[in-house]
Amino acid sequence: MKTQIKSVMAILIILSSFQTLSAQQDLELNKLTYSAPTMGFSIRGNFFDTFKERDNVTIFDQTIEGDLAAGGFGPSLLIFKRINSHWIADLSYGVVLRASLFDDLENLDLFRANFVVPLLLGLRYELVSASNSSWVRPYVSFGGGPYFTSEVKIGADNILLQNAPNVNSTRAGGYLGGGADLKLGRNVALTGDLRYHLIDLPEASNLQSGFDFSMGLTFMWGS
Repeated sequence: MKTQIKSVMAILIILSSFQTLSAQQDLELNKLTYSAPTMGFSIRGNFFDTFKERDNVTIFDQTIEGDLAAGGFGPSLLIFKRINSHWIADLSYGVVLRASLFDDLENLDLFRANFVVPLLLGLRYELVSASNSSWVRPYVSFGGGPYFTSEVKIGADNILLQNAPNVNSTRAGGYLGGGADLKLGRNVALTGDLRYHLIDLPEASNLQSGFDFSMGLTFMWGS
């Protein structure tokens, strides 16, 4: 009888030990549960393919004239705040420059510069939950806002930027796109993003709707 009591007591002690160990493990797992950062910002370099005039270099020796068109590049800053486990709101601001240079005595516009400054409010839907610790976080995005544009033309009579005509306008537009964050750590990620911009532009504008590719670093905090 005493042996049986001792056996039962031993079993109870063992079961109690397993229960205590299990509770400790559950507590540790709860401490280790991943939660994505809730705020952050991105610094990116952008290439806008939204200009009607294509990149080119042309030289005609017989007429001693040529032209050079290049650009569509610029920096951007994006600030974001997580709404829930999948949705993120963001605000982005950027500057894009494209320049055209003409060497032609018959061409009154020796130099033309186009600036685009988009100020856009958007939403992003992450395809993985905030509780998922995956190092790749793909998303789809959409948004819109004003696109501030400016065109400067400099001819032979104002080659020193004096009295250069300047055309400014503000156009409405939006974008659809997607991308991914590749985590380099909990608070840093490499971001790649592709968007298609739909912009309401006049026919005479050198701009048009088109793609924008950006890449940069994202810094995050909060939980």
